[in-house]
Amino acid sequence: MGKWGEVVDAATVEEFEVQWMQLFNMCKDKYSNFTSYCSTTWLVHKEKFAKAWTNHVMHFGTTTSNRAEGAHASLKKMLRDCKGDLATSWDASHSLTCNRHTEILASFERSIHRIDHIFMCPFYTAIPPHVLLHSLSRMSSRDPLRAQHHTGSARPQSE
Repeated sequence: MGKWGEVVDAATVEEFEVQWMQLFNMCKDKYSNFTSYCSTTWLVHKEKFAKAWTNHVMHFGTTTSNRAEGAHASLKKMLRDCKGDLATSWDASHSLTCNRHTEILASFERSIHRIDHIFMCPFYTAIPPHVLLHSLSRMSSRDPLRAQHHTGSARPQSE
């Protein structure tokens, strides 16, 4: 997986091509089925998974298709970097879990206090500031005409 990882992790298209040619030349005689498989199955979709292309798209660090895969990838990376016994690995994974839990709590807190631009219009100014964003979103989705009024008057924020 090492050389294939270098192909996928290449930062530029040129580096990708160089890495792929090195892998291809290394495997073409002895593992022609492998090079054929990579060429016909994977490289036709290289823009979707190779860093030379995906790093040009704003993905905010999301490089997997779901959160569980992302958490699993983080854990694998942490365990690969963690050189030690079971206790050291356990402490590192516990720390990772605690940090992730703190991030999730902070995200919930932000979502409670954040006011989306769509709700900064006169229609919503009379709504008490403790009403959750989810409730405002549900109200807005039930009356799309009201959601289109963007006159610039902001709903007062609570302290």
